[in-house]
Amino acid sequence: MKPIEGLNNLNPIKPASGLGGLDRLQKPGKPGEFQEALNAFKDKAGVGSTDAVGGLSFSNHAVDRMRSRGIHFDAATLQGIEKAVGKAAAKGSSNTLVLTENAALVVSAKNNKVVTVLDKAMMKENVFTNIDSTVLV
Repeated sequence: MKPIEGLNNLNPIKPASGLGGLDRLQKPGKPGEFQEALNAFKDKAGVGSTDAVGGLSFSNHAVDRMRSRGIHFDAATLQGIEKAVGKAAAKGSSNTLVLTENAALVVSAKNNKVVTVLDKAMMKENVFTNIDSTVLV
């Protein structure tokens, strides 16, 4: 077998520095810093912080759907959604469909978490499964 020419002249691969390299690793932030950043992101996405609506939270999927479909809720609507979820939970509901004027939300009443959101156009001819209650806001 013939030796491969130039094999001994290879340069070792070094880790990248700068963009994408180890230089970009950050140390953990201060306590509460992540929650503040998350709430700021939710405010920007039109979701509001979980504190602003008494603990109603939104799954990543729901936030993505809201962003991609251009759905935004004002504070009054968010409070109405929270009340609707509270009513459903008080009646023993697990998963509820909350209908607002412009959107439909599938919410886990047990976990107080919005699972997904549809705009008015997406509601037409759509079948909602795995829900045990519906509340109009």
